[in-house]
Amino acid sequence: MRDSVLGSVVEPLREMLYQADTIIRGITEREGKRVVGLACDMLPVEVLSAFDIVPVQMPAVFMHDHTICREAASRYAESFKLYDYLIFSKKCCHRIPAENSLGVPCLYFDNPSGYGEEASIALHHSLDELLREIGINLSDLDAVRLAEVTEKYNALRRLVRGICSMRKSKPGLISQDDLFVVFEAAQCLPPDVIIAQLASLLERMNSENSVKSDGIASLLYGGIIGDGKLLDEIEDAGCLIAEDDLCNGRRQFDLSYNVNSPHLYYEILDSFSYRPLCSSVRPVEERFELLYRLLKNYGIETVIFLSDSDCPCRTEQIGYLRVKLMRQGIDPLVINAADAVALVADYVKTVRSL
Repeated sequence: MRDSVLGSVVEPLREMLYQADTIIRGITEREGKRVVGLACDMLPVEVLSAFDIVPVQMPAVFMHDHTICREAASRYAESFKLYDYLIFSKKCCHRIPAENSLGVPCLYFDNPSGYGEEASIALHHSLDELLREIGINLSDLDAVRLAEVTEKYNALRRLVRGICSMRKSKPGLISQDDLFVVFEAAQCLPPDVIIAQLASLLERMNSENSVKSDGIASLLYGGIIGDGKLLDEIEDAGCLIAEDDLCNGRRQFDLSYNVNSPHLYYEILDSFSYRPLCSSVRPVEERFELLYRLLKNYGIETVIFLSDSDCPCRTEQIGYLRVKLMRQGIDPLVINAADAVALVADYVKTVRSL
């Protein structure tokens, strides 16, 4: 595995993640806010945040295998006490059935299919239904407050996108494992807590020189992963992970909104309706149109499919996507974690011998 030149700059984020419970409790006790734990990036968090809720994703360790349904209540009992509510997508294979109580009220968000006007209307109704279960009336949304919190999330996402862009052009600066610490921190901690640290990291990355990668520009397809170690091994084998389609990866930071819009709430709904989301939420045809059809524009040459994803819906969609990608001139490479390095190395050797 390559050295991470700026790995030490990422360490404070690791420390903050270790202390996430304490940090978030300090905020809620000081400001009197409730904490909502999200299973994934399934809804526009700006709307929840505008009602003085602290929406944070649950750590990947809670979610990256199905044992959460049977073991999480005992293994992470103290950590779950942090949340006032947990929210899962109704369609997600990681949702926790009511009989597997974690000692925290579990709510289920109905992600609509489709995109555009009809999907935006359905998304509004889903948000309204969810907020009513928390005791909030969506009609009380304060437009000024929504703009304030949206700008904070915009700043957070711009910084993460900047870090991803710099990492793509200078991959020696931080490892994929470091990058996933950035993602985890940006998902599991409130923006105010980590923006300064992310800005410092991006500034350092901008000022450092690094050799460009000669790896094959690739997108990695999979579910929720616990860390980026496997991605580092894939890169060592010759494929640069320039983009990903993972539940807790880069695509969660794609969107920014115009906070000066007089119709900000509706702009958020419309933009969010075009999110590719995950395989358990969107049909494969929609996901192809919203994400995979555009890959050539981003210089992606190969899509690496992790076939042993813990999400059955993701596994089912691989066949359709393989055929569509080949027709676009993008190589699909199906691997599993155990054989990933050998299969990627063989693929790279074949491509470079052509």
